[in-house]
Amino acid sequence: MTAITTTAAAQAGVTVATIRTWCRRGVIAAIKAAGRWVIDAASLAHRIAIGTMRTRKAKPMSKTTTGTIVQMKSGAYGIRGNADDLAAAYEAGTPVVPTNGPYAQDRLYLGRTRETYGDYGRTLETLGLAYTKADGQAVYHIDTTRLTDAPALAAALQKEQDRLAAAEAAMYASDDEYLNPRYM
Repeated sequence: MTAITTTAAAQAGVTVATIRTWCRRGVIAAIKAAGRWVIDAASLAHRIAIGTMRTRKAKPMSKTTTGTIVQMKSGAYGIRGNADDLAAAYEAGTPVVPTNGPYAQDRLYLGRTRETYGDYGRTLETLGLAYTKADGQAVYHIDTTRLTDAPALAAALQKEQDRLAAAEAAMYASDDEYLNPRYM
């Protein structure tokens, strides 16, 4: 006999309150002696065995949502794919796997936050869906702040930012040359 409910709870992987409830309802064989439950070890072992048989099997992983990375007219990046699948991934916050060659190992999250200023101050707006097409395809914004699982895309975006910064520096250098006194 097991005399302590805390030991029984630890063996069964449940709370002490659950053990007491099992005792009161007769789920496990126990008697109350001097204000404490004395639990039959064989009955507890049987109940634990029943519990392991009844445990629910883990749900199989849902299918992986895939799409193609696209650049929209606004310059923002999105992912194009089945509208229903992308909507479900956006709502659940699950990553999407791009099918584009170098990015196929990346995991991208959908949605981006846009900051706007108006009459009432600063507003943060989350953009998910960019647009849908008649063929059941949709384009969702990519959250470029969450690229830890997308090293290939992060490297490509950094390369593009570096190229734009170099072009801007060259433009300023060209402007500075015309401000040189020899042209005045």
